[in-house]
Amino acid sequence: MKGQNSKLPTLGIKLLKWFCPDELLEGVLHDYEEQYDESEKSRGRVKASFRFYWNVIRLLHPSILFRNKMSNRWFNSSLLKNHLVVSTRSMMKYKFYSAINLIGLSLAITFSLFVFLFIDKETNYDKFHQNGDNIYRVAIELKKGEEVMGRSAVTAIPLGLKLKDEVASVQAATRFASNSATIIIDNQPYQETAHFVDSSFFEIFSFPLIEGNAEALNLKNHIAISSDKAAQYFGDESPIGRSLEFEISGSAATFVIQAVIDNRAVESSLALDFILPIGQYALVVSEQVMASLDYAVLENYVVVQKGSSIDNVIAAANTTLNPDPTDDHFTGVILQPLKSIHLEADITGNSFYTDPVKFLIMGGLALLVLSVSIINFITLSSSHSLIRMKEIGLRSAMGANKVSIRLNLMLENFVTALMANLIALGLTLLLLPFFNQLLGLEVLFTPNSNLVLLMLSLSALIALINGGVQSLTLLKIKPLNSLRGVIPLIGRPGFVNQSLIVLQFTISIVLIIGTIIIHSQMTFIQKKDLGFNQNNLIQVPLDGNTDFVATSSFVDRVTTELLNNNRIIAVSPSMNNLSEPWTLLEFAQEDETREQLTYNLVGAEFMQTMNLELILGDFFDPDRHNPSTDIVVNEALVRHFGWQNALEEQIPGKYLAKPHRIIGVVKDFHFSSLKNKVDPLILAANNETLMDGVGGLSTYVWPPNYYQMYIRFSQGEITSVLDYLSETWDEINPNTPFNYDFVDSLVERQYLEEKRSRDIVNVSSAFSIFIAWLGLIGLTRLTMQRRKKEVGIRKVLGSSVMNITSLLSKRFLILVLVANMIAWPFSYWLANNWLASFPYRIEISLFTFLIGGLSVFFLVLISVGLQSISSARTNPVESLRYE
Repeated sequence: MKGQNSKLPTLGIKLLKWFCPDELLEGVLHDYEEQYDESEKSRGRVKASFRFYWNVIRLLHPSILFRNKMSNRWFNSSLLKNHLVVSTRSMMKYKFYSAINLIGLSLAITFSLFVFLFIDKETNYDKFHQNGDNIYRVAIELKKGEEVMGRSAVTAIPLGLKLKDEVASVQAATRFASNSATIIIDNQPYQETAHFVDSSFFEIFSFPLIEGNAEALNLKNHIAISSDKAAQYFGDESPIGRSLEFEISGSAATFVIQAVIDNRAVESSLALDFILPIGQYALVVSEQVMASLDYAVLENYVVVQKGSSIDNVIAAANTTLNPDPTDDHFTGVILQPLKSIHLEADITGNSFYTDPVKFLIMGGLALLVLSVSIINFITLSSSHSLIRMKEIGLRSAMGANKVSIRLNLMLENFVTALMANLIALGLTLLLLPFFNQLLGLEVLFTPNSNLVLLMLSLSALIALINGGVQSLTLLKIKPLNSLRGVIPLIGRPGFVNQSLIVLQFTISIVLIIGTIIIHSQMTFIQKKDLGFNQNNLIQVPLDGNTDFVATSSFVDRVTTELLNNNRIIAVSPSMNNLSEPWTLLEFAQEDETREQLTYNLVGAEFMQTMNLELILGDFFDPDRHNPSTDIVVNEALVRHFGWQNALEEQIPGKYLAKPHRIIGVVKDFHFSSLKNKVDPLILAANNETLMDGVGGLSTYVWPPNYYQMYIRFSQGEITSVLDYLSETWDEINPNTPFNYDFVDSLVERQYLEEKRSRDIVNVSSAFSIFIAWLGLIGLTRLTMQRRKKEVGIRKVLGSSVMNITSLLSKRFLILVLVANMIAWPFSYWLANNWLASFPYRIEISLFTFLIGGLSVFFLVLISVGLQSISSARTNPVESLRYE
């Protein structure tokens, strides 16, 4: 028979064999195999499978729905229609419970859809490149002995080309560098970022060419620009052939636009705006840096031959770069797949990335919210199904078998779940702008086959689970007992229901505790003393000139003019900014180990401008100190070397030829995120200090020069200060636009991911608690209805309203107590693991757990108590008339 070795999905064949008559099966399988082959060639395997299942459903739906093999009876579409009618009538009859189920499920599915859309977007980065499976980013492991101190994708300029020339499996290589640039268009200066790549860049990466020549980078004065920038500066006009004047690192150059590309900004890890030939990077760095393997300043990408073992390629690369296998201090090379760059947080580089832990957090939260909703659905539906015992008993007495009843219950749940999915779709479209604004994203909603399959699968899963639970409850009751109203455990949910309610409460408590801890940690970070005053301080980028003398002269002139305004307190230049990691210098030691120390070149007023605290010695003073030999260090460096008196010590380095002098020690300040400990830091006031002993470096800016300026102003109205700064800047340097950032905003941006996590947890907690509360109201109302006669009898026998309320509330409060016993240790474990990523963190307080537990406790007490009081105050005559 056809289908034994068919390409058709196995499950689909089994469905056909189960439902389809034997005399039709052969022809059906033959036709479907032909359709599947055609679909697979034109649309791919996934779409072919989806179309096959859709055809199976279309075949089975009109004539055959279910087959009972024991009796060999067939049921046609009239049975389906009957089940749908019964399901619809049941939902309309019990509107209150149907509404609670629909609202709870639709809200949970809405939140899950948001998470699904976000994860789907983030996991599709860099997948449009045709040769993407064979493209790798070259990274290095920073080692200290056998210990890996970190990994960085910022590597030496010649590294990729050297691997291409000397490692057989490496077929091609390209470099990717960035630097700020001033672009003159129609005599107006604009601050932009220039990207430098090899001519092979567009042969390796598949960025779509919109206009012009794909070989634009073969000539040193030709460039390509992104379609976004073309539209920004040239509107609807073609930019091809237009000349642009660039000022890069103090040098002027003119380039002709030869190509416009689509930079696929929303799905590419590489930012591309103005793309220049790599040869022009010589405007930024010296010839020594361009030719040396010791200076890490850009990213290298290589193409590895298809089918090659990456481990073997890495081994060959390391052998090429380090022929001596006994060198334990060699910095090893690793290859990072292009498609993993966006999801890799451990390797630092210039590319956009998203911490994959965020996916686990968001996916886990979506699962928790969905679990609360499904638990709600199950507990409420299974409890509510006992009210329908006479209906089920009557149907059984009239001849309906268990399979038919089970199918009806599952179909009813499927219809409810499907309706909830449709409502969730509408809510997703409505709330998507709010979701994007909350997370600062650009997630788009485009329904596709995967989304439809997800919704159908979710509806089917809910129907199977909930229908199965209801079946287990109802079908065990004999029809005669159902008609008589004799139901086991009436008025008391069984062990399964109690367990599910406890689980629901546990999830809610965990989310509340998590929300409080994340909020407390973020508040702690925002209020923690950073070691410098971030208020009333701005950061201004300079023009990127690499000439130290010229830049120093420009800084002195600007400083003199600015200090004429009494609102300006202090001004100081700096090599590094507060947005990127600071420069790491490497000093070889006598035993050939390497010390990596953070370095920054600053002005004499840096301490006053940043409001740093000096704890020993002096800061730079041009009248008393020699800037070519004197340095200032921080406390972390003193602790690192274990010095007793830092003013009598020197930075250890085997190749340091010139003596230097430590003149002061500043208190540790956080020049990077609080997620990192304060590293040992050297502050210098001259670009040549210590440079003779540097054996390697990793940096975003080089050579050592002033690339930033910090300006502190007094409190008061800000607009007038900014206007004065802008006017003064334009007078002194009209060819460079005045751009600035408030330092407190820069610091806040460092914790954007944590803020997003906090907002996501807040939203998920709100969803979860609201859904749990809805279920609790429904479950309480059911309990009151089923115990109405009992309440009436107790009232007649003299029980007070308080006694009855206490009796009805006690069971739920016990379940809350059990949930707290489970949630507290689990919450502590989760919180402790999350806080472990912060070197500076809050202490977990017992008060936090009490708030989480008591919040749910009072929510249950209020919800159950109000309905209990209402039930207890009902006239006993009405209660005893019930049923």
